[in-house]
Amino acid sequence: MKKPLITLEQASKTKYYRTPVNIQVHITGKAVLPYQIPKKIKIQCKPKRSCGNCYIKKNKTNLLFLKKNNPELIKFINTNEIHFGNIIKKMYDIPYRCDLKYDITDVYTIEEVYLNELHRENIKSNISRIGYCINTSLETNNIYMIDCFTYPEPKSQKIVNIITNSKKIKSNIECFELTLKEKKILNKFNPLYKNKKSDENDVNIIYSFLEKLYEIYSGNVTRIYKRFDLHMAIDLVFHSPLQFYFNNEFVHKGWLETMIIGDTRCGKGFVSESFVKYYNFGEIVSGENVSFAGLVGGIQQISGRWVATWGKIPLNNRKLVIIDESGEIDPKDFSRLSRIRSEGIAEITKIHTERTQAMTRLIFLTNPKNRMVNTYSFGIETVNDLIENAEDISRFDYILVVSQNEVNISEINKTRKIVSNPYEEIDPILIQWIWSRKPEQIIFEKETTDTILKLAIKLGNIYSSKIPLIQGENIRIKLAKISAAIAGRLFSHDKNDLVVKSSHVKAAYVFLNMIYKKPCSGYYYLSQLHKETQEIYNQGSFEDYINSFENKPDLIHYFISNNYITVTDISECINQPKEIAKEIISKLLHHRCVTKRYTFYVKNQCFNNWLRKH
Repeated sequence: MKKPLITLEQASKTKYYRTPVNIQVHITGKAVLPYQIPKKIKIQCKPKRSCGNCYIKKNKTNLLFLKKNNPELIKFINTNEIHFGNIIKKMYDIPYRCDLKYDITDVYTIEEVYLNELHRENIKSNISRIGYCINTSLETNNIYMIDCFTYPEPKSQKIVNIITNSKKIKSNIECFELTLKEKKILNKFNPLYKNKKSDENDVNIIYSFLEKLYEIYSGNVTRIYKRFDLHMAIDLVFHSPLQFYFNNEFVHKGWLETMIIGDTRCGKGFVSESFVKYYNFGEIVSGENVSFAGLVGGIQQISGRWVATWGKIPLNNRKLVIIDESGEIDPKDFSRLSRIRSEGIAEITKIHTERTQAMTRLIFLTNPKNRMVNTYSFGIETVNDLIENAEDISRFDYILVVSQNEVNISEINKTRKIVSNPYEEIDPILIQWIWSRKPEQIIFEKETTDTILKLAIKLGNIYSSKIPLIQGENIRIKLAKISAAIAGRLFSHDKNDLVVKSSHVKAAYVFLNMIYKKPCSGYYYLSQLHKETQEIYNQGSFEDYINSFENKPDLIHYFISNNYITVTDISECINQPKEIAKEIISKLLHHRCVTKRYTFYVKNQCFNNWLRKH
């Protein structure tokens, strides 16, 4: 008889009590230690007249075999062995007064697992249950089709699922196949579909299409207007592929990760939440109410049992998570996210070790720390107040800064017409197609690779690594990832392959300049200012001043030997009044040799280079 396929919630209804059913579930955690309960029991007894309907007397056997689909098995779980005799007597109608002696000759191994229900597109709901898996091991953070039946737990009467068989299954993304009809419809997203050869005007065509697209989303989906960069920055993460090969190098982390920093009521939360609902993909969590264990996972005690459970990021492996109010995450916890952000691996190392994939697209939304964006000289510097370590900042593919004064208030308070959306039905199909592409199905043309390397050098020369978002060492990979996301967004394809063209790279280059040159970000202007400190200003005049000191060798030795410079130390070193020492500091500042930090000064790179030569 074929078992009905139902949901986890339906399995709790009375009509399915003790009824074998099939359910698709996501294993979110399991107990550290399994149980062992009887499978075969050898009974030692001599039947008597008073045995009544005793199973042993009736069947003339002293060997009991407990089938794994027997719902009574649950009574042995988490039960002291001294009670086994009474359970056996009740199960087999053995008289209570019988002096039962038994020997357990074989056992079942039972794993306690935690189940989450799957809804459309494998988006998890809040329905969760405990399952007892008999003689089969289930891997956490995987999807299974389970054969089970529902039964109340004897001690508490809580509903549990007894799992007799299981089969690991693929997600909807892994099983996705695009039909010819869908492929023709998706060509609506490709403004260059009919262009066989690249053209200098291709980038303009791309941005003209994207501007119209995000205008439709503004009027139909998000209701946030005149925020093109915000829509694009979030949307590209949704359309980023997982992994790919670039320039004969395997890019393990091909998915995008970004942070949006902005003043309150700039629309970053509205746009993100609206896209999640619209695409029907992704999950939003609040950084205010989530711990490290909630994001990644941990080991906790549940009813006296140590249980390893995974957090939101690994549970959304291969999908997307938006962390709102991420500025509330403890800085130490943010640093602990390093491995999951760089390698896509979540790990729990406590009294028990668990490891699982967490290749999850991440969008961090946050306000500046206790200030508004326009109170900073350069808005991009807000990230330094939010994240302590440079290596944690460098893992973002890009950071967008938005502020209140970017959109005119008269533009916000304007009568709007209803905007129709011709892409509503096909947008989720496009995301499924991108997310289901394998590394070998992401193609970078030869010209594309050359363009990426050329523009990577250009970006490395324009921007400073003082804010480590664009660094000459790895900007080519970030540029390749953004280019692949743009190609995906525009359904650039050849048969089943996602094809990244030179025009997509140029569009990615324009995107980075657009978000970093905007006034409220100021990353470009900060970079230009920082690059000025790479050379001593008016070096000849500076050298003449240093050479004017009789004890120049002592002064040079002091500068070389100390990382921190103070007026008092200079005065003592060259045996001069503090007024002279202050004058020296003034000259160093004027020639851009040092920068003030708190109550001391630190040497700039150009000054260190000069000192090494002298």
